[in-house]
Amino acid sequence: MQREKLAKNYELGSRERKQRQEEFQSIVHETFGQISQLEQEVKPLERFIRDTSEVFQRKQQELVGQYLDNVRERTQDILQHQDGTTSGFFQRLVDRNWDEKVEFLAAICQWYGEMTLASGSQYGRHRDAICEPLKLAALDAGLLWDGSTVQVPKGWGEELVLPLLSRIGYTSQQQMDKEEEEEEEWTDPEDEILDEEYHGYDDDDDVMAAGMDDDDYHVDETKKHRHGHNHRQHHHRHEEETSPLNDSKEQEIQNIHDFQCIFGKIMRSNFHQQAKEIMSMLDSTMKSQESSEENAHENDHDKEERMEETEDDKEEGGEEHTSSPLVDPMAIQMVRNALSSRISQVEHGNALAKSAIAMMKSLQQDNQDINDWNNNNNSRMNTLLVNTINYSRISEVDAEEILAVITTNNNISSDTCFSPYMVMCNDSALTLKQSIVQRCTERKDATFCIARSPDDSSSSDPMTIPSHVPDGFLNYYLPKARGDNDYFTKAFETTHNLAKSLTETNIPQLDQEIQKVKKEVETIKNQIKQKRDDLGLVEESSGRTNHHNPKYGTNGELYALRDQCFSITSGKYNYEVCLFGRAYQREGSAKTGGTHLGNWNGSSVDDTTGTRVLKWTGGAKCWNGPNRSATVYVTCGSETKLLSADEPNICEYEFQMESYIACDNRYKVAHKL
Repeated sequence: MQREKLAKNYELGSRERKQRQEEFQSIVHETFGQISQLEQEVKPLERFIRDTSEVFQRKQQELVGQYLDNVRERTQDILQHQDGTTSGFFQRLVDRNWDEKVEFLAAICQWYGEMTLASGSQYGRHRDAICEPLKLAALDAGLLWDGSTVQVPKGWGEELVLPLLSRIGYTSQQQMDKEEEEEEEWTDPEDEILDEEYHGYDDDDDVMAAGMDDDDYHVDETKKHRHGHNHRQHHHRHEEETSPLNDSKEQEIQNIHDFQCIFGKIMRSNFHQQAKEIMSMLDSTMKSQESSEENAHENDHDKEERMEETEDDKEEGGEEHTSSPLVDPMAIQMVRNALSSRISQVEHGNALAKSAIAMMKSLQQDNQDINDWNNNNNSRMNTLLVNTINYSRISEVDAEEILAVITTNNNISSDTCFSPYMVMCNDSALTLKQSIVQRCTERKDATFCIARSPDDSSSSDPMTIPSHVPDGFLNYYLPKARGDNDYFTKAFETTHNLAKSLTETNIPQLDQEIQKVKKEVETIKNQIKQKRDDLGLVEESSGRTNHHNPKYGTNGELYALRDQCFSITSGKYNYEVCLFGRAYQREGSAKTGGTHLGNWNGSSVDDTTGTRVLKWTGGAKCWNGPNRSATVYVTCGSETKLLSADEPNICEYEFQMESYIACDNRYKVAHKL
């Protein structure tokens, strides 16, 4: 009787198993036909991408080559056809030796760093302390600078073409997508510091930071109530704060001797040192004042005694005791903010100057014949000099000031002071320029001394706390970008016409077509992948597809049971197992929720008994025990159903199941059917 039942189950189950396997193979065959058709659709699209990309790259290279030719022509034109009123500035610049040219580039970067941080136009957009004008000029010279090393690419690789296309004003769609991804992944750690530091500043603070003259700005009692809400929130930062940026990163300047370029040492180091000393004095004053305020809160008894002593002194003819007046804390904070901003500008400028020196040092190491590089006819060096001036937006008078410093630095030591205006203002050719005359009038008395070492014991004038910080305080003038009437603006106006003329090509259209087709190819390939995944098929390294992937068992015997759930009640619990899903234990008649017994972990066949085994693992952790798991042992049956549930070990659940999937030849042999 039992044997007849086994035989009957096997007959029905094996027939069902065979039918399901045939259905799966039919689905696989149909799916492979669809995949083959999709692959045929992809081929011409990929061929179009390949052919069009070759044209696209060639046109990119042609465009970049044309741009570089124009840059060289423009540079030579500026050098050879100068307006006579410039007194031959560019020629005097290219006549300098290698070291002086490096110093000039570093000084431009120092100036640029200060100007951009003061104006807020560029600082914070660049992740690294790299002098952007010099980096752009290097691209114009066919050089790649990553902030540490300089490469001189041979040929037209993507690493040179893409940045140069961006310089022209064209960015490929692929590059824009890449930049968007990078921006999403990166946030500037200084942004929050800057926002926090400057939050609450009102227009008066901005006026001071802009460097207004003595008559244009003063602190009066009417402004106190407008600043009162800010002053307390800054008090707690006095001890550790030195500039808006120093709390978020290592200081760019560790001491005054960290100024590496001559311009920084002569024109900035003394200001930096004295401004730091004043900041320290301001902090001490604020500390002292806070301490005085705390001591002023005495109890009523002490106040009465002091009043009685005062009355007695008056009767005896003594003088009335008066306490020293407290300094307006808001005025101190405003001075501190202005100095802090200027210190940060100088330090940021110095960081960019360092980057410029590092670039030129790398270039010098990679090019042994520096004499050739320094030759007046060397187009790359001339391109670096001329276009760094262009992209920095420095004015002619500021460039002349830097050149005066560079030219006379050999005669300056730490024991002497220097004024570039003595050089500029005594040059009869230069004083023909209105901008030079105005600069000489405004700053003729300004002299600059290299800051002394902190260990220097020589005497110096005692520092005093200023009531405000006007432009030119301690001979530091806020850098400003050149105006529309500046000679450099006129000299470089052809630069802005290059991008417009060069981008009037079909490159954008080609790029759009390529990107459009690439998206079509990507969509089709995703469809192919999805079809393979749905059937559990894996493409092997040979390119062939494995039809016997174990996801759905031998020849897809589990495919018809995918995502089906089977349940059984045992005692007070109901158990549910879902193929390719989860297993649960629930109490009573609950249909949802319950204790998680595990996630689907695949199927296997016991080599000894031939029994089908289904596994779920990684369930909820047992109290003081392992994570729960479930194992289903399958025997041959005409229909799929759970027969029993058990927990032989703590949190390890076992089930018996009947299903056609076990009605294979192994079962037939094992039971001698």
